[in-house]
Amino acid sequence: MYSNFWSSSGPVKEVLQVYAEKEWKGEAHVGETPPQIIDDVVKRGNLAVESIERAAQKVEANREEFARLKNDIHCYHAFANCFSEKVKAAMLVLRYKYSNDVKDLEQALPHLEKSLVFYQQLVDLTKDTYLYANSMQTAQRRIPISGVNGTNKTWAELLPHYQSELDNFKRNLKMLESSGDKSAVVQKSKVLQPVEVTILNAGLKRFPLQNGQQVYADNEAKIEGVAEELQKLSGVQLSGEEQEKNGTVLKFKTDKPVKVLVGYFNTNSYSVLGPPTLETNAQANDRGQADIKIANALFIPKLYPVNVYTYSYDAGENELVLGKGRVLILGFIDGNENIAIHDAGMTKDENGPAVDWLFY
Repeated sequence: MYSNFWSSSGPVKEVLQVYAEKEWKGEAHVGETPPQIIDDVVKRGNLAVESIERAAQKVEANREEFARLKNDIHCYHAFANCFSEKVKAAMLVLRYKYSNDVKDLEQALPHLEKSLVFYQQLVDLTKDTYLYANSMQTAQRRIPISGVNGTNKTWAELLPHYQSELDNFKRNLKMLESSGDKSAVVQKSKVLQPVEVTILNAGLKRFPLQNGQQVYADNEAKIEGVAEELQKLSGVQLSGEEQEKNGTVLKFKTDKPVKVLVGYFNTNSYSVLGPPTLETNAQANDRGQADIKIANALFIPKLYPVNVYTYSYDAGENELVLGKGRVLILGFIDGNENIAIHDAGMTKDENGPAVDWLFY
C-alpha cells in the first residue's frame, strides 16, 4: 500500500499510531480519530439491524431476496463489531509502546477475545451465502494476508489466522506477566558469548552479526542494525531460494550442549517460515523453541524485522530441521544460557519500537 493512502482518502484523520502517540503525550487530536470512527460504525450497525428486523415483520413478497438483504445487514453488523474490538485492543497495545506497563496488554486481551467472537459470527453468516470475501486471490495480495494459490479467500479461511493471532498474544502476554520486570519494550540484555561448533554441511559459510554483512548467499540484503547482545555471534549463510523450495537442514557437531539462535521474520509473507507454535504443531517446543526470546533483533532493509528463538541440543552430532520458507541461523551459545524475553528495538519505525512481535 502506498504511504499516503490514508491521508489522501476522506477527511482529515489520525491513524492508530498517531492517535496513540498523541494520547500518551497529551496532545490535541486533529480530525477524525479511531474512537470516533468505531463508535459511529457500531451505532450505525445497531440501527441497521434494528431497522431490518422491524421491516421483516411486514415483508409479504420477495421474501428470499429480503432474507439475503437481512443477512447482509447482520454480516456488516458482525464485521463492524469485530473490528471495533480489534481497534480498541490495538489502541491499548500501542499505548504499551510508551507505558512499558503490561497492564495495558492485559486490558487489550478481552477486546481481542470479543473480536474473535464477532468474527465467528461473520463466518457463520457467510459460509452458506458467499462464495468468497474478495476479488484478488493472488500472491500479490497482502491485506489482511497473502492470497497465494487462491487461499485465504473466504472469511472461514481467515478464522484460523485470527485465532493464531489471539493465541500468540496470550502466550507472549503470559511470558511478560511471569517475567521479573513486567516489560519487554526496548531493553538490553547481556552480551551473548559464542560457542564453537563444527558445521557438517558442505560449502556453508559463516558471517559475523555486524552491520554491512550479507545474511543470504543468494540475496544482497545486508544488516543495518543488530542488537548489542548478538554482536559477538556468527550466523550461517544459507540460500533463501533453497529454503523456500526444500526447507532447512543444518548439520553440526558440538562438544557441549548448545542453543541455536534462529531468526524468524516478523511478517505474514508466504515466502518465509512461520515461527514455531504449539497451536499448530505438537512438537513446536521439543527443543524449547516455542517462546520468542528477542524481538526486533536485526534490521535488514529489503527483508523483514527479525525475532529470535532458541533451539536446545546436546553435545555430539545434531540436525536442525526446519520447514519450507526463509529463516536465519544466527549463531550458537552455551546450552545453559537463558535469554529473558525482550525487544531489542532494531527497527526504523519513526513511531517508536514495534510491538508486532506480541502476535507472533
